Amino acid sequence: MDVLASGARTRTRAPIRPVARATFLALWLTLAGCAEAPDEAAYEAPYDEGADAVAVVEAAMAEARESGKLVLLNFGANWCPDCRAFARATADPELAAIIADRFVTAKIDVGNWDRNPDVVDEWDNPIGEGIPALVVASPDGERLFATQRGQVSSASRMSRDDLAEFFRLLAEVADSAQVADAGR
Repeated sequence: MDVLASGARTRTRAPIRPVARATFLALWLTLAGCAEAPDEAAYEAPYDEGADAVAVVEAAMAEARESGKLVLLNFGANWCPDCRAFARATADPELAAIIADRFVTAKIDVGNWDRNPDVVDEWDNPIGEGIPALVVASPDGERLFATQRGQVSSASRMSRDDLAEFFRLLAEVADSAQVADAGR
C-alpha cells in the first residue's frame, strides 16, 4: 500500500508481466489491423480427427511420386501436448524448409491409441513408445525410418536446436534414399 501525500492509502497495481504485456500488445495490434493473428488453431489441433487416414497416406504417396520427395508420416493426437509442441516447432522457418524440401507430410490422428489402428499397424506400430511418432517412407511405400523408440515423443522438452538436428538427420536419410533410388 502506498501512502499518498494527502495521507490516504491506495492500492498499488501489480506490474504487468512481460509475457502478458506482449500478448496484450499482439492482440491490440491484431484488433487494430496492424498485425496478423498467429494461427494458434493449427498448433492446438494439428491433426484432422475426421480425416480418412488411408486416403491421406495415399494422397501423400501420389504427391511424393510426382515431386520426387519422400513421405513423412506424422502420427499423433490433438490432446497430446508433445504433438502440439511438435506442430509449433515444425512451423519454424528453418525446420519447415528442411521438411518441405524433402518430404510430403501426412498427419494421422491416432486418438487415444484407438483411431486408425490399421494405418498404425501397416507402418509397424511407430507409436508404441509414444507420440508424436514419425515414419519416413519412399513414394512406393517402403519404410526407410521410424521413430520406434519415441525419439520425438518428448517434443515439448526438446530444444529448437535438438529438433533442427533431428530433421537434419532425417534430411540425410532422405538424401541418401533419393540417391539410392536414382541409381536403380
